[in-house]
Amino acid sequence: MLEHLRRRPVPWNYQKSRDLAPYAFERKVPLTALRAACLSIPTETGRSANWEVVQMVRAASAGREVRCHATPDGLFRVRRDLAIRVAANFYFVEGERTKILWLQPRRGYALNEAQLGMFGALARMALLVEHFETAELEILDLSAPEPKAARVSRILHLSDLPAVSDDDVEAAIQRVVSAYDAIVAMNLDWDALRGRTTKRKDRPSDQPDMGF
Repeated sequence: MLEHLRRRPVPWNYQKSRDLAPYAFERKVPLTALRAACLSIPTETGRSANWEVVQMVRAASAGREVRCHATPDGLFRVRRDLAIRVAANFYFVEGERTKILWLQPRRGYALNEAQLGMFGALARMALLVEHFETAELEILDLSAPEPKAARVSRILHLSDLPAVSDDDVEAAIQRVVSAYDAIVAMNLDWDALRGRTTKRKDRPSDQPDMGF
């Protein structure tokens, strides 16, 4: 884990396409405007990857009439000082049905089937609660099946995901708790660990996001 944390972060990410996803999915903002937003990303790789994702999000909603709305991330409170964040991109209303969409934009290093099953279990506990208790979950997975293959767009529902037992969920959460406690006990200088020249105020976080 420490070796992973020591790696310098990749100079781009998918945050832009995540931000643009509801506008692309709702199909009311022209593609030219969405592309212009992607062109603001500093790196060529970041621009092309995010633009590819935005186009695939737009294509995934073809033939659907939806209204998209922002939704807060879900928090599964493990204990008073620790919560697991399960990010959601947006929710939309289709007909009279409310659905939460989670976008998986990575070409590679995406969640495998077992990890998707674990995500589904956490989503039930952290996202499909309170006002969204009766909502459905859609996962828009844009990963590539092979390292050099093209992306394949697929929409998954909870019923499509592998079943995960309560014992497996409890064991996974316990691993997060143990790792969190071990790292906090080290009293690490996060900025020095990642080779940052400026301080970040949001580390350490008490809301690990489990890579979701």
